[in-house]
Amino acid sequence: MIALQGAPPLRPGRFHMPVHRDVIVIGGATGSVGALCRLLSPLPADFPAALLAALDTEPEDGIRDLVAHVASHTRLQVSYAAEGEDPMPGHLYLARSDVHLALSLNGKMTLRNGPRITDARPAADPLFETAAEAFGPRVICIVLSGEDHNGMDGMKAVHAARGICIAQSPSDAIVPTMPMNALLDEHIDHCVLLDAMPKLLMSLVGHASH
Repeated sequence: MIALQGAPPLRPGRFHMPVHRDVIVIGGATGSVGALCRLLSPLPADFPAALLAALDTEPEDGIRDLVAHVASHTRLQVSYAAEGEDPMPGHLYLARSDVHLALSLNGKMTLRNGPRITDARPAADPLFETAAEAFGPRVICIVLSGEDHNGMDGMKAVHAARGICIAQSPSDAIVPTMPMNALLDEHIDHCVLLDAMPKLLMSLVGHASH
């Protein structure tokens, strides 16, 4: 399994290759832990994209270890993001509490102790914006349940880079403000219920079902 760095190589005889979308960045706040678990549950272990999530949320009742909790709902590998690490397919990287997660121009993960952004830390904006800079149209960004305008600037950056923007339907978000603001900003390509999102992602990343 190789790290997701740089553009995929051109293949002989194929002059109009579609974009291979292999970097998925996820933002959310209150209600987003449960939403993330529902989103991940159907995804196969060989899912051919890396996922990175910045969730500004207090641990829900009974959750002492966020990585262990999320890992119990998915076949993907789950860990906290580490400074200088390359994102790998089939792996979910979670931002630690109170630290922003971003990507460097060479695609490596980096941790930032900067100020709160839209009253969030970790915030979705640094992750979305730097993913757009590093990976361009290969990025899929997802806005889950949460408050305020968290992730809106980053979503615009992904849209401008020809990435795909997805919002959880406000109708099944515990806190619908983030998805609703994403819709109002008119940079959303898909607004779907959580139960429909895994199938959409597998289609976008080109995963062949077995």
